[in-house]
Amino acid sequence: MADNETANKGKELVDQLGIEYKPITTSEILNDEKNTTIGDGDYDSIKPIISKFSIKEITQSYINNKIPKLDFLGLLKYKEYSIYDINKILKDTQPLRDIMINKGGQPTEPAAEKEQIQIRNVRCISTDHFIAETIRLDGTNIFLIYQPNTDRQFKWTTSPFVLKDSITYLPEIDEPYKPYTFTKTEIDKLISSEIEIPTLYELYDQILNIIRDYIVVPDEYLSLIANTILVSYEQEKFDALGYLAILGIPGCGKTRIGEIIYYIGYRPLMDIGLNSANVYDYIGTETEGNCIIIADEIQTNENDPDLLKIYRSGYRKGFKIRRITDPSSATRSHRYYNIYSLKVFIGYYMPPKDALSERCITINVINGDPVKDIIKDSDRQTFQELKKRILLSRMAHYFDPLPIVKTDIKGRDKEIWLPQLVVAETTNAKENINKLLKEYLTDMENRNKAGIDRKIVACVLRQTEFYETHTLKVNSIWNSILLTLCKDPKILQYYPNIDSFQYELGDTKVSKWLIGKKLKPVLCGKDDTKYFSDTSTTERVWTFDKKILDQLEKSLKITDTEKDEFVIADLNQPDPPTPPKPTSPSPPQISLPNTLEKLFNPNSQ
Repeated sequence: MADNETANKGKELVDQLGIEYKPITTSEILNDEKNTTIGDGDYDSIKPIISKFSIKEITQSYINNKIPKLDFLGLLKYKEYSIYDINKILKDTQPLRDIMINKGGQPTEPAAEKEQIQIRNVRCISTDHFIAETIRLDGTNIFLIYQPNTDRQFKWTTSPFVLKDSITYLPEIDEPYKPYTFTKTEIDKLISSEIEIPTLYELYDQILNIIRDYIVVPDEYLSLIANTILVSYEQEKFDALGYLAILGIPGCGKTRIGEIIYYIGYRPLMDIGLNSANVYDYIGTETEGNCIIIADEIQTNENDPDLLKIYRSGYRKGFKIRRITDPSSATRSHRYYNIYSLKVFIGYYMPPKDALSERCITINVINGDPVKDIIKDSDRQTFQELKKRILLSRMAHYFDPLPIVKTDIKGRDKEIWLPQLVVAETTNAKENINKLLKEYLTDMENRNKAGIDRKIVACVLRQTEFYETHTLKVNSIWNSILLTLCKDPKILQYYPNIDSFQYELGDTKVSKWLIGKKLKPVLCGKDDTKYFSDTSTTERVWTFDKKILDQLEKSLKITDTEKDEFVIADLNQPDPPTPPKPTSPSPPQISLPNTLEKLFNPNSQ
């Protein structure tokens, strides 16, 4: 829209109302070259003119297509109409405006003006030039806007709506958390720069000093909780972030940690038994990283695949999940929901899904005696004032880059821990966060060494070397792993239905089904069947790529000792032309425990 076109619209308004009017140019209406404006457009120069005519005259000019929608919204705002009244006026006038256009009047707006006005409620919206956050002011939700480094006369302001890309954004309503409530005096002081914006360094110390009275965990985990609260206000600046898992027995205080994060963290949704629809609707379709999801009693969600899909993918930015809206209707459509946000899980244990647990930093809580075991109204008010300061800091530093942290960790570990390290770099949490990271990496290394994935790789390496072939029977792999884990070569005789046997390795129940399920994702194997002439049978086999096996052996640092632990167990596997001599003695002949001996051999005494 050129400046002279906008000036012509101003002239039409003069003709319509018969008043003196100063044309509004595009540069005065818009904040940038992308046709983006906040609803607080620069109408100061025409305030005296606005007061000369009534809202009826303004509305009539809009219905007759004499002023553009952008001007109309701005005029309504400066007439001090609430966002609810503005919505109603737009809804009532649009059909009349369409009728006038269809009667033959030449529209002064582009063809898109005829389309239905798009209005969306959001808790936060931003562009390259400003950020707007929903706050509560004098009982009404409104946008608090921060716009740095501009030629305009303000950095902070408020507005009942924001216009961006021809969409009218209104503040969030019916929020599930206590809103960020400000008084008019506070806003006036903020606009006049009488309120000092705190730094992350100061905020971390304030959070830590408050939460230590309610939570009994080691100091390292107190630092992690305080740091996570700050991460929640910076999450849109990261490409990925780790979740927080708070686990413990009933009555240990794990839910209290979740409540503290709920009271201070960034726009949280906390509930027991959340389902996928709750999470989709709350994160929404407009922006990413706009909230925290706090799921209490997470163990109850282990049979909810849709919800676990959100949790598995939602730690990385950019993922959207398609949902069908109104599936029972003939006009059903697809919507793409954002799923990236910080998530906190609380429960007795995590759902038995490795993919979810591997995205979490875990706090194991034990019973303690906090200084304050009840959260009172005065405490909630303290939390409220603290989170308002954190919100102002988030907005004031929204366009500032975070510090660059160099680290040796890679892959998913880096995705999970980097946000914690970056935020801790500017606070007193740095030492404790690095200590927790070191413990985490040590624990993961020990788990990987004892984990079933590593044992499957070592077993397949052992058998491919022994048989000099990269095509192995499933039974050969399963029997070898089972014999090695049980350390008793007679187990195949004790238990006739060995294919359904399960062996508990830590938290994992090792079974033939599990082994077969992991051969493809872990070793990139190819499933097939093969006829064996020596036994006249057709059996299921897996073929493996030597290069991939070599890469796995190198990356996992699997030693010859680990490989030699595995027994060559399948007598039907064809022998190699010249079988090499085993490099280690056979496993010791260890009897089964009495309970297993009675189970597998009822005749035993």
